[in-house]
Amino acid sequence: MHCIPFAHACHRTDFQDASRWLVNQAVAQAANPGAICPEAHSQHYPGQGAGMEGFCRLLWGWAPLVAGGVAPEQSVFFREGLIAGTDPCHAGFWGEPVDYDQRFVEHASIATALLLARERLFDPLDDGARKNVIAWLRRINGAEVVPNNWRMFRVLANAAIRHVGESPDFERLESDLAAIDGYFLGNGWYGDGANGARDYYNPMAFHFYGLLLTRLAPDLLGGRAPVFIERARRFAQDFRHWFADDGAALPYGRSLTYRFAQGAFWGALAYAGVEALPWGEIKGLWMRHFRWWCGRPVLSHAQTLTVGYGYPNLVMAEDYNGPGAPGWALKFFLPIALPEDHPFWQAEETVGDRPVLSIQPEPGMILRRDVVTGQVVASCGGHAAEWLSLAGEKYAKFAYSTKAGFCVSHGNDIGLDGMLALSDDGIHWRIRRKGSDIRIENESIISRWSPFPDVSIETTLTLEQGPEGIVQLRTHRIVSGRKLWTREGGFALNTTHVRLMGDALKRPPFCTIEETSIVLRHGDDVSGIAGLSGTRVAASTVDIPNINLLHPRVRVPYLAGELEPGTSELGCRVWMR
Repeated sequence: MHCIPFAHACHRTDFQDASRWLVNQAVAQAANPGAICPEAHSQHYPGQGAGMEGFCRLLWGWAPLVAGGVAPEQSVFFREGLIAGTDPCHAGFWGEPVDYDQRFVEHASIATALLLARERLFDPLDDGARKNVIAWLRRINGAEVVPNNWRMFRVLANAAIRHVGESPDFERLESDLAAIDGYFLGNGWYGDGANGARDYYNPMAFHFYGLLLTRLAPDLLGGRAPVFIERARRFAQDFRHWFADDGAALPYGRSLTYRFAQGAFWGALAYAGVEALPWGEIKGLWMRHFRWWCGRPVLSHAQTLTVGYGYPNLVMAEDYNGPGAPGWALKFFLPIALPEDHPFWQAEETVGDRPVLSIQPEPGMILRRDVVTGQVVASCGGHAAEWLSLAGEKYAKFAYSTKAGFCVSHGNDIGLDGMLALSDDGIHWRIRRKGSDIRIENESIISRWSPFPDVSIETTLTLEQGPEGIVQLRTHRIVSGRKLWTREGGFALNTTHVRLMGDALKRPPFCTIEETSIVLRHGDDVSGIAGLSGTRVAASTVDIPNINLLHPRVRVPYLAGELEPGTSELGCRVWMR
């Protein structure tokens, strides 16, 4: 496993070089025009779509280079791939997409590349090739798309169609923009579809595309350009709290394999000329985020981005994460399209003055930043994408952390960190998949959930700064019609480099255990949980590989107990440093 070799990037030229380097490493894996599929694993859509995805997503890194005046390296490669992929008579044709087809996602990358780099990608084509490209873009107007952020793909496609001199579908444009307005929740936040999840599709999709369009096609937005800008300004006030002082973003939700696309919003603000925060603060958030990612082993032996998060990992992946999917990360490089004298590039990188506590009702979160370490912890009410595999782990844990990451379940290994797991037989376990009646009262977040038809739970979560670091206080009022076994986990402790084995990990100084509390230590890292109410005993999991997004091997402290039918209360104190 390899890291991105730009950990000291701080100048515009460094980021141009980084974008070029990532694009070139992937281009080297191309076997046919218009298709790159660097790894061997599969996804829910055909391999033809995966090859197209691997090719098209590189345009996110290449087009800003061209727009920023860099020599158009790989221009011939991308033109030939576009010609092959859109020509029904060519062996490399991308095929005929149908309703809800994954291939429509790449309309966004192609459209943006045409908007940014038409003179290198489209203008040199002959008439036949141009017609094929336009016909490919128009296919999305005759099909249904997933009613969520995908509507933005069609808006971008119509903007590109107009940009190359053809007439867009104005009826589709207006209906999509109206639907996007309907997803807006207030205070800068969108749901990813009607009542959809509130996650990174806000910054890396809705706001990213909206800001892009306010600069490149404002007249097509039906008077919404100022609205998109104002929504992005408001969103920035909340979103800055999702980043630790070292640049790490909060691991939360789906599509995390897109990695530094998490920070693309800050670059989109710069590209659109929207100073939602002081330029130095925007620049600092953007730069520190990329440098943090450069410290993670996210590349394959061929130096291409892998599926995973903090390391290559298929266990946490969604079924739509093909080998080329991580190329969405290249959306991060949009600001290299700006000239050197832009205020974003001229500003001095700063940290900014952020409150340590941020209450965010729309995503159902309260976030607190550790005043000592700068790490961020979020208490969550559990707004979730219920259709998603591992939705409970990705959206409905009680706590998410920039330092500890989070665990998913795999086989018999439960992603126990940040969760209360319940069983009616002591063998099979259920966790919170989604919260309901989510509300915030007195800096606490309260929600209801039901793991069994006759079990109702109300959970209250509160974050505070303690001498041990960030502390989460949890209380659960449980009304059950059956006997229950319970396990409640604290934060995952990274044990990837622990050399001790077996029982040695259960003894001091690595582990301090009392009847109702346990503290795990490794180096300077600490994770603990202590019971406050209810009768539970303390223990820890064995080292579990590959279920944590940040760390290849982790151990989780937890409390275990049994509950008889009726009403019970459980409480605990959970902390990490």
